[in-house]
Amino acid sequence: MKPGDDKAETERAGSDAEQPELTADDDQDESQVGQTVTDVPEKTRHRQRERRSSGAHLGTGLPLADPGHYDLRHEVARGGLGRIVAAYDTRLEREVALKELMVRHPVSEARFEREAKVTARLEHPSIVSVHDAGVWKDGQPFYAMKLVDGQSLAGAIAETDSFEERMALLAHVIDVAEAMAYAHSQRIIHHDLKPANILVGAFGETVVIDWGLAKNLGRGEIIDEMLADDGEGAAESAYHTSEGAVLGTPAYMPPEQASGEAVDERADVYALGALLYQVLVGKRPFFDVPAKDLLEVARRERPVPIHELVPEAPVDLLAIVDKAMANDPEDRYSNAGELADELHRFTTGQLVGAYTYSSKDLLFRYVRRHKRVLLTVAVSIVVLLAYGVWSYVRIIQERNLAEEARDRQETLTVEAREAKAEEELQKGKAEARARQLVVEKAKLLLATDPTAAVATLKRLDESVSGAASIAAEAQELGVARHVLHNPELAQLRAVTCAVNESYNSAPR
Repeated sequence: MKPGDDKAETERAGSDAEQPELTADDDQDESQVGQTVTDVPEKTRHRQRERRSSGAHLGTGLPLADPGHYDLRHEVARGGLGRIVAAYDTRLEREVALKELMVRHPVSEARFEREAKVTARLEHPSIVSVHDAGVWKDGQPFYAMKLVDGQSLAGAIAETDSFEERMALLAHVIDVAEAMAYAHSQRIIHHDLKPANILVGAFGETVVIDWGLAKNLGRGEIIDEMLADDGEGAAESAYHTSEGAVLGTPAYMPPEQASGEAVDERADVYALGALLYQVLVGKRPFFDVPAKDLLEVARRERPVPIHELVPEAPVDLLAIVDKAMANDPEDRYSNAGELADELHRFTTGQLVGAYTYSSKDLLFRYVRRHKRVLLTVAVSIVVLLAYGVWSYVRIIQERNLAEEARDRQETLTVEAREAKAEEELQKGKAEARARQLVVEKAKLLLATDPTAAVATLKRLDESVSGAASIAAEAQELGVARHVLHNPELAQLRAVTCAVNESYNSAPR
């Protein structure tokens, strides 16, 4: 933290809790709203007068500090009641921040002491750590705390340019909810949660600061019952949190707090909902309401619905905000722990209790939550389908090729058979022509040389047309004996005789 920071940095350093005003906190550019105190019940005023008349004094009981313990460096921030100073712890050799009370009044001092003790008691990573507390030699109280290098959540929101960038800040709100869940487990409420009182560190850490208006619900405290009505009452009422007084920041306080009624953990739940509202929208709740009217509006109205301003905001997250910011405390989460659990369910893709899901919502969420698994399954199905199609096509192709090969083989077989038949036919025709030529030759030789004619017929089968008649005629003409005794011609002669007998016996 550096000196000379703007008002937002002053608020983040913790000075808001010191100021006796109700700040509008409209992105740090609206005028402050003066502290409002509603009519105080007469019995409360009566108790205050009795306590003052009895001489009760609420000054600090912090020990006297060693002047050499801290080396004060520079002022970081200043508010209406105190300031933050960067210092060096000479004993432990570390940088720290010192918060000093500048306005001296018994109630202010008692409040300051309680703030130091409450903050020191809350040991949580997201709650600023208090290292030491005491008073200087002149009686001015202070306490030393961790020096956080960062900016306020308000500043981080202001630097965003889109809804997506603001959604990245949701983790810080969850950290705040967890810190407040721890505080609520100790029966302590912050009473003034707002973006200016939340630091976002340079390394992603989240720190809740400014517990000046914190209240311990586990025990009654004298300073919670006092509300002065005289000249000194300004300082006292600046810290008053009991019924009848209104303290805090109107844009982030629930209706019961704005009305001066008693509050509990659900007031912080409302403020956490308001933090979520600003993260989602980029503007504080009731951004459209003038600063002077904020307190009255906060008592009876609800801010502009987020879905009208940011249509892309998740509906289940909007339901969480709506429940946290319900006007009736009974309709809110009972404590910050329940809200933190809901936010964790949202960020992990689980169902949140604040939203009623339709079948379409459930299907969409299931797909979004199991996107990788479903994508893997889809890819696997596509691969299997592609392989199946490829296998089917391949089988069909192989079947077609086999059928084509079979058809070709059958065609070749038929063609071979036809060719062989044609060959046999041509061979038969050729042999028939050859035999006929032999017969013709034998006929030519019959007249001149019957013996040669019969010898020519020896190469023929006896069934050849005309051969038998030539052999018979040659025998009549006279054929050499050795030819006639040839077995083949003898067979031919026998056939010829059989033919002649058949002819002669035929009726005329």
